[in-house]
Amino acid sequence: MPSSPAQRCMPSLSRGWHAVVSSPAFLAAHKSRVEPHLLLATSSSGKEASNEGRDLRLFDEEGSVVRVIKSVGALWTVCHGLDGPVCVTRDFRGRRDVFDVNVINPATGSVLIMATVELENQEFFLFNIGCAAPSGVYKVVHFDYKSWKVLTLGDDAKWRQTRSPAAKLSNYYYQNFMVTVNGVMHFLYTSRRLPLYENLILRLDLESEEWKASLEGPTRLGDRFQKRVTTEGIVRLNDTLCLVQLEEHFVTNNTCTNLWLLTNFDKGTWVKAYTVSMTPTTVLYRPLRVMRDGGKLLFYGYHRPTKTRMLQVYDPLTATSTHFMKFPRDFHSDVCLCDLNLEWFV
Repeated sequence: MPSSPAQRCMPSLSRGWHAVVSSPAFLAAHKSRVEPHLLLATSSSGKEASNEGRDLRLFDEEGSVVRVIKSVGALWTVCHGLDGPVCVTRDFRGRRDVFDVNVINPATGSVLIMATVELENQEFFLFNIGCAAPSGVYKVVHFDYKSWKVLTLGDDAKWRQTRSPAAKLSNYYYQNFMVTVNGVMHFLYTSRRLPLYENLILRLDLESEEWKASLEGPTRLGDRFQKRVTTEGIVRLNDTLCLVQLEEHFVTNNTCTNLWLLTNFDKGTWVKAYTVSMTPTTVLYRPLRVMRDGGKLLFYGYHRPTKTRMLQVYDPLTATSTHFMKFPRDFHSDVCLCDLNLEWFV
């Protein structure tokens, strides 16, 4: 028998059974009832500074290595395209202005796209990758506060300049958080005005390469009489844009993390879905997914005293968190979550 949960999803099937389990009706029924299998993607620890020659490693929830893809560079991110999740790696080859990009199917380990990206600005740059909808092509967005450019992977690898967003950003600073949800890339900005701050989220439609109306954050931030509220970032949570907010209470010294979900993109409606109390030694680093089991939340945490990264599950019914998985102390690479359903194995 295969040893890991992911491997146990891939038994040898007869042609008859394969036809049954690969049918759209069976896959839809299975997906609606079964929690997706979770794969944790990270990079090998060799050559941290240059990212050269690094391997992509995939773990299951038991901590077993499921697959190793050799010499593809450092893990960049996980994109959620039309056909499911892909791991994206990059290799700067010892340079700042050129890097290789690999788009990898985590279920099969196959490299779907290989491309070389050349940056025109070597001094300061910010860039991210996302999947356009409905075409399903992957695009890299590059900006340096003066201009915005887009490049399509697998195309002629030439940058196209797009117009700047209509929002005035002179009173805002970029928080270095970008995430793509349903074909739209989101950029988080925060105002410089004291004592209260405001969040502004820019939205770029990757298909048309046109800017959509910007969004305001759910609440004002800053120092108040009894608490401080700050924004920690934006993430994709179950196909929804999620804003992560840290709330620190001065009198009680308690800390909690608020998770706001954007329930209506057109109206900019936010709903506070979770308030997770944190211990003095534990930090909620990133929410990963809302599970089907009573709305439990799987999140990526950090234990300060031991400098250990871990996965925990928060139960909103009991307001408690339980241990799910712990990583070794020398585990320094970033972790992304790949949700793999049955259709990726048949």
